[in-house]
Amino acid sequence: DEFEKIFLSEYRETGKLYDGNIPVAVIIADGSIHRGESSGDPSVGSDTLTRAIRQARKDKVKGVLLRVNSPGGSVIASDVIRREIELTKKAGIPVVVSMGNLAASGGYYISLDADYIVAQPGTITGSIGVIAMLTSVHKSLKKNLKVTFDSYQTMDNANSFSTMKLPEGDRLKRLQGSIDDIYEDFLEKVARGRNMKLEEVRKIAKGRVWSGLAAKNNGLVDELGDVHLAMLRLEERMNIGKDDSIGAKVYPEDDSPLAVLRSLLSAQVKIPPELQSLLNTWNTL
Repeated sequence: DEFEKIFLSEYRETGKLYDGNIPVAVIIADGSIHRGESSGDPSVGSDTLTRAIRQARKDKVKGVLLRVNSPGGSVIASDVIRREIELTKKAGIPVVVSMGNLAASGGYYISLDADYIVAQPGTITGSIGVIAMLTSVHKSLKKNLKVTFDSYQTMDNANSFSTMKLPEGDRLKRLQGSIDDIYEDFLEKVARGRNMKLEEVRKIAKGRVWSGLAAKNNGLVDELGDVHLAMLRLEERMNIGKDDSIGAKVYPEDDSPLAVLRSLLSAQVKIPPELQSLLNTWNTL
């Protein structure tokens, strides 16, 4: 009988962090990286994330915290996101990366141009390398369905990505050359973004995975710590006044049903009395 009840809407506002007057964008990159829109896997769609970063610039934020928890993915999608971070820095907006459990391959690719990188000691990061996979179904179709294929092409490269035959000869050399070019480009961008010599990057690349602690020793990250330390380092680069404090806004904005419910419970919109009564009942469960 003496148990004190508290509504969820009140609990959410208690001890709230980063609700100050200086706008900062917290960009969430959670999941595998691919082209197009993000899905609910979770995943990082390059269209979704770049649109969010551009919107943050339009909102005239004073800083960007990029929270990365990704194993990587598409090199094109990763480079598009990296480029948007580069443009944000050129606009005079500092960018600090906070690495979660995983920021490898493409996850590192989108981080490398930040002003400062904070990783956890156990963060899986690095994996500076490129891998490609092609599949061939012709043997399976012939064995299981007795279906065979033949082809006629008018150009040498017409069958470069065919699923009917594994690459060999000149076709394999072209594909390998493309992978090598992407890898060299990755190395050069790491060297430029981290102010390292290219040969230094080569020694720690080759697809090898590092812990956050080892990555710091190798120059791939700047400091070990959590997201709050990353926010502190961002605040230092923003040169805000003594009486000012950070007000964080998450991008991309979450439009899921749960996010809408959170919005209702935090009284950000007017709630009809009937719905408020129902929510209050739910809050006590």
